[in-house]
Amino acid sequence: MDNISLRLVNFKCYQDQSFILNNLTLLTGANAVGKSSLIQSLLLAKAAIENDITENFSDVLLRDRDRAFDFGLADMLINRNSQSDKAEIIIDGNEFYFSLRDNVPPYHLQMYKKISSTLSADYIK
Repeated sequence: MDNISLRLVNFKCYQDQSFILNNLTLLTGANAVGKSSLIQSLLLAKAAIENDITENFSDVLLRDRDRAFDFGLADMLINRNSQSDKAEIIIDGNEFYFSLRDNVPPYHLQMYKKISSTLSADYIK
């Protein structure tokens, strides 16, 4: 597998941060610096790929017992210091984004996608 480029914009603790992930990437650091947030961004992107409603749109459950995750409500995913209500997860140029303006039931997230290359859930393991 080649390196994966990941960029998080207004996602949880990240205002605009880029990462390069390798076959083996170790996340280390003090408590509450964003290690889990980085992993959660990948889980959300994977869920968006698996739950296609249309080519450009997915409905993602933020509380999913089958996947053993609970992200809480959508507003907890937006960076607190951001002036925007939109967050983006960009993986190798493939964009996943959501906005708090969307009228969705609690614990749901409308993920919009701009996929520029063939991307499958297996790509994000």
